[in-house]
Amino acid sequence: LMKATSHSMSSSRSFALLLLAPAAAALSHSRAALSSPRLSSPVASAAQQPQKVVSLTPASAVAFARGEMQLVSVPCDADSDGCLAFCDAEECAVVAPSGVVQRLKVGGYFALWFLLSVGYSITNKRVTNALPCPWSVATATVVVGSLFVNLLWLTGLRRRPRLSAATYRALIPIGTFHAIGHIAGTVGTAAGSVSFAQVVKAAGPVYACVLSAAVLKQAVSLRVWLSLAPIIAGVGLATLKELSFAWAALLGAVASDLALALRNVLSKQSMGALSTSDGDKLAPADMFGLLTCISAAVSVPAALLVEGRALPALWAS
Repeated sequence: LMKATSHSMSSSRSFALLLLAPAAAALSHSRAALSSPRLSSPVASAAQQPQKVVSLTPASAVAFARGEMQLVSVPCDADSDGCLAFCDAEECAVVAPSGVVQRLKVGGYFALWFLLSVGYSITNKRVTNALPCPWSVATATVVVGSLFVNLLWLTGLRRRPRLSAATYRALIPIGTFHAIGHIAGTVGTAAGSVSFAQVVKAAGPVYACVLSAAVLKQAVSLRVWLSLAPIIAGVGLATLKELSFAWAALLGAVASDLALALRNVLSKQSMGALSTSDGDKLAPADMFGLLTCISAAVSVPAALLVEGRALPALWAS
């Protein structure tokens, strides 16, 4: 991420403002949506920009926060896609090249996903230590998630997607593998250490490449295969050196990797059928919500079958 610097930011204060650019784009989009419902993009058209372009200053950021400037895209030499800038009627203060902001945004999402994933695994481990029923704990997670998603749809906070029968049929196997991957990951974490399960699950890209080549018939370059070698070596070394090794932890993490890779491959394979009844593409957030609901429907009977008899006594103790 530190490579993403621009000639227009020569001070540490300017670089700090660069890190806030994605959030500034979202804020600008919200403000524009309130003032002009017809505006469909968070960044205004470059053709509407004034000619004077200056370097970013703290005063420009303050003016933007007050609503006196708007985040727009302007032509620049640093990036073929242009630069993001804070603009008013007189001038534009360049924030950063659009490509830099996009890389920071994606990197931020990856970092947030990793932190939340680790936090979730640690919490799962603490819960399964208190209640040694990993199938039930995993099921409770997706049940709560499905209730949350349906609450958003029922209250109108999020528009409920209208799906065709073909879309539902395409989502059922994807949701089933989602459930298997989720339960297997929880079982693996419960049987061993969180760190060991996370290391083994890091081999997920290996399964994804193998299945993409076998199922989707997509060619995987030699460079990609070579990049997977350190992952395989690291997982093997961690398995050999793990002090609290347990076969259940290893098999659970491997099964989770395989199931989630199959979920992703099936999602890619069914991309054409995943649309609403209106013909619109199914939004990623709605798709994940639907997969959570299907996962809950699959997980509840499975958890009752495996742990249904033991759960009341373990809960009471």
